[in-house]
Amino acid sequence: MSIRILVAYDQKVISDGLASLLKRDQDIQLVGMVKSDQLNGQVVGQLNPHMVVVGHISNPHELLQIPMFETPAEGGTYPKDQIRFKSELGDREEQVLRLVAVGRTSKEIARNLDIAPSTVDVHRRNIMRKLGLHKVADLTRFAIRHQIISI
Repeated sequence: MSIRILVAYDQKVISDGLASLLKRDQDIQLVGMVKSDQLNGQVVGQLNPHMVVVGHISNPHELLQIPMFETPAEGGTYPKDQIRFKSELGDREEQVLRLVAVGRTSKEIARNLDIAPSTVDVHRRNIMRKLGLHKVADLTRFAIRHQIISI
């Protein structure tokens, strides 16, 4: 599985150094490098990255024009129809995802969030459905790859 990354940074020395580091990882494919002021929806659409690493930007409002997305961490390729928008998860679902990913049981999560265990199970099913994942291990992998939790 390869994570497609676009680097958008104004300073060439920094973007070149970052690109050099990214190319060392076999799970990462550097799809392009642009200056921050050249980053827009058209560039993202053409290069189709899974992640954009952004350095300094002159107009933060330009980022609102770029679609933000997440991809499933099931392995294999990243077909376009499997791209998942981060905004699909509600705040409570993100909390449940974080706790599931660190190995908490439904009862522990329920106590922590002051909700019923059955509600935790509903949130877990909804998260898996929205992200296209099928196992708790997939949720954990997703959370690590998308820096929801760290190892």
